[in-house]
Amino acid sequence: MARVRRRHVPGSEHTTDLVVAATGYRNRTPAFLKPVEDLVLRDARGRPRVRIDHSVELAAGVTGRILVASAEVHSHGVSSPNLDIGAVRNAAILNPVTGRETYRLPKRSAFTTFDVPGRTS
Repeated sequence: MARVRRRHVPGSEHTTDLVVAATGYRNRTPAFLKPVEDLVLRDARGRPRVRIDHSVELAAGVTGRILVASAEVHSHGVSSPNLDIGAVRNAAILNPVTGRETYRLPKRSAFTTFDVPGRTS
């Protein structure tokens, strides 16, 4: 059997017998949602359409909501399932569930602003 050796930095290396390339992951609809699956609106690639508030777009006339966490990478970006933004994501989900601002969310969250240098306004 061939061994794989990787040198990270001078003086540091790792040797192993096996490398697993875990590719091809995709989200699957949980079994408990199967009865309402036909009510979920989907994008051109078959993924649920998720709004900014983490609710799934549902067929016209549906009065209930489905809210998702960590199932919106395709619509909210690759950082959406990260634990470092979990508190903000969970507050955005729980506030509409409770019908009030249970958890205060920042109105602006960007640390960077863009402007023309020297402009005063």
